[in-house]
Amino acid sequence: MRKQHNLAAAETSRDSFAKALYDRLFTWIVGHVNAAIDPSLTESASDRRVLAGRLVSNVVCEFVF
Repeated sequence: MRKQHNLAAAETSRDSFAKALYDRLFTWIVGHVNAAIDPSLTESASDRRVLAGRLVSNVVCEFVF
């Protein structure tokens, strides 16, 4: 597949892809670290920690990109 993008559109697409990839990877890492630290976490506590991890991820992404 081939798409014609100008430089700005290509950079935006690249940055969006990198941000989404980083978010998913960071969320996965936070989830596995949380599970290793305390496997008896309830669903709601686990959700709060993942949301906190996503918040940190988004702040880092905004700073980096």
